[in-house]
Amino acid sequence: FELLKVLGQGSFGKVFLVRKLTGHDAGTLYAMKVLRKATLKQTEQQAGDAAAAASDTAPAGGAAATAGVDAAASAVNPGVRAAKNVSRLPGVRPGEFLQDYELKEQLGVGSFAICHRCVHRATGASFAVKIIDCSKRDPQEEVEILLRFSEHPNIVSLRDVYTSVSTGRVYLVMELLRGGELLDRILRQKFFSEREASAVIEVVCRTLAFLHKNGVVHRDLKPSNLVYASDDWAPESLRDLVRRMLLVDPTQRVTAAQALQHTWVASRAVLPLYRLAVHQEAGQMRGAMRATFAAVNKPPPLPALQSVAASGLAKRRGKQLLKVSTEV
Repeated sequence: FELLKVLGQGSFGKVFLVRKLTGHDAGTLYAMKVLRKATLKQTEQQAGDAAAAASDTAPAGGAAATAGVDAAASAVNPGVRAAKNVSRLPGVRPGEFLQDYELKEQLGVGSFAICHRCVHRATGASFAVKIIDCSKRDPQEEVEILLRFSEHPNIVSLRDVYTSVSTGRVYLVMELLRGGELLDRILRQKFFSEREASAVIEVVCRTLAFLHKNGVVHRDLKPSNLVYASDDWAPESLRDLVRRMLLVDPTQRVTAAQALQHTWVASRAVLPLYRLAVHQEAGQMRGAMRATFAAVNKPPPLPALQSVAASGLAKRRGKQLLKVSTEV
């Protein structure tokens, strides 16, 4: 076989596009999955990796760190080489992760990474950090994809990327998704209504179509990899506002001025400014509220009777109108 290009990368190997060189099917294209030997990590090893990640204070990307890693060390330790490759990507910040963030409790453990909650020291905002051991997996492709598509509403947002060349670790600081996995929600609810299930499928299909259009294949789509952004689509404060807006009695229904002073609307203006275009959200929210109230308070339009009258007066083809009572 002739290896042509890499089609994708999974947890334990890669998929290549290959061409058969000999035999009756010579010249035929195939997909070849190449697996590498892997062993399940034991609990103590996971704990050791977590402790090493938490105690990692070596500068990342600085002169002192890069000076201590020579070419021989890079050749021996593939994790160091992978971390150095990631550090060259545009958008990767030089500096030390623990200088900017405080590491908190563990959220989950995967085959090649550990996920923790972290707190930004300057703003106090909570995020999730994925700590990848580059000696077990090259994260360059994952980092490139997240940097390209983080602004998509259904793809987790990547805030910062730190590399520790000395330890061969990469830190991906992402938005903290508090809603839990789709798998956990399925196990908890036992069943989904058609409306709920179709809403999930619609979001997944639309996101996959976007990725495929941009040349990205997920290849590991499963309920445990789909995470909700929050426990509920609407907080209680938003529900209260909607209930007040939908009251039938106009004397009890909130006015536009009262809606703009509501807790949920007022809180939109004080969101952290580190997110792109967040400073525009308050203005957009007020404009949407005004448009909503204009539509609610607008008198209903009169029904269009012209087409109804025309159809009532029209004579059906092939049927004569009654002329005398004896024809009944």
